[in-house]
Amino acid sequence: MNNEIKIAARPYQLINEVQHYQWGEKGGNAYIADLTGIKGKKNEAYAELWIGAHPKASSSVEIDGGIYRLTDLIEKFPDEIIGQAASGKFSGRLPFLLKVLSVSEALSIQAHPNKIQAGYLHEKDPGHYPDNNHKPEIAIAIDSLRAIAGFRPYDSIIESLEKYNELTEITGTEILYDALEKADSSDEEKKEIVKGIYSLLMTESLSDNSLLKKTVLNLKEKFRNKETSELSDEEKLFLDLEKQYGADAGLLSVFILNIFELKEGEGIYIDAGIPHAYIKGNIVECMANSDNVVRAGLTPKFKDVDSLLDILTYDFTRPMVLSATGNESEKVYSVPTDEYSVTRWHYKSAETKSFKDNSAIQIILIIEGVLIVEAGGVTYNYERGQAVLIPAVTQEFSLTFNNGALIFKVTIP
Repeated sequence: MNNEIKIAARPYQLINEVQHYQWGEKGGNAYIADLTGIKGKKNEAYAELWIGAHPKASSSVEIDGGIYRLTDLIEKFPDEIIGQAASGKFSGRLPFLLKVLSVSEALSIQAHPNKIQAGYLHEKDPGHYPDNNHKPEIAIAIDSLRAIAGFRPYDSIIESLEKYNELTEITGTEILYDALEKADSSDEEKKEIVKGIYSLLMTESLSDNSLLKKTVLNLKEKFRNKETSELSDEEKLFLDLEKQYGADAGLLSVFILNIFELKEGEGIYIDAGIPHAYIKGNIVECMANSDNVVRAGLTPKFKDVDSLLDILTYDFTRPMVLSATGNESEKVYSVPTDEYSVTRWHYKSAETKSFKDNSAIQIILIIEGVLIVEAGGVTYNYERGQAVLIPAVTQEFSLTFNNGALIFKVTIP
């Protein structure tokens, strides 16, 4: 790195990397390709746009004609870029990662470890768990998001086992009878029962492929004999996922986990240990700066069912849909983590906001419209699909939103 470069009190456009996972939208009209101005290839999947400083796919910045990885710049200028207080708190590293996801096919059934679990998994298997950080995340619908997340209430899970008796071909009927007998037990006892049910569904279906195929086929035939209007949401989702993945153990989770249909601007917060899968939609996602994922179904990738079952929180509290505080023009999403805070701006007409005494990094993503940043008497124009770094040394700046701007900002609270 050029020792003469400096971080000035001005905005910098970020150069970001696209991840081509198979579940992403494909072709020239793919959302991420269109958003970023990439000429999409017919059979290429454009799944994720990473914006931040993760070693796997760090953003880059042009300074004085040179291109520098944001990870390297932060290592050299932590106080100037992320801020002195944040640099001390997070050991000189950017604590969050911003993404755009375009989900065309379901992501894997997965969960994220907490910090202690992440450290253990990384030490045991660094190839599949590349860092020792946790990954609390928020997913915010750009247009819509269909997802499953978190265990249903106890009574609803038992009702599923009774309604879809095909599932007990895998779990056995004894655990259902036990669950019915303990309907008035404590929450802790109920959690142990649900842990047993879900563990049997996942481990037995993965160890006995013929049994899994038989169960999936029987459920499929049961649902196909119904009129479409008679199908429940979970039955429709099961049939949709079966078309994509065939006899996969992850299909059975649709009868155990909550189903979500998020509208534009709504978000869902996923803490450590919450089982989830994003099914379809375009979203902005922000998380602690980690790539740790423990998977167990709906994926051709590495599955680690034992680790997943160990880290899950068998909690019956449905994850909250976050509509955010504020009005339609400005919304702040309240999340219980100190790594990041997300603001969403949506202005139909021109609007200017001024910021003074800034002391932390700001990363801004333009989804629609135009953003004008003014700092030090100079204006900088940014368009749809571009992302902007405003380093902590930029203590004063203003943002002007034009052309129906839809913009997300992430900072360290």
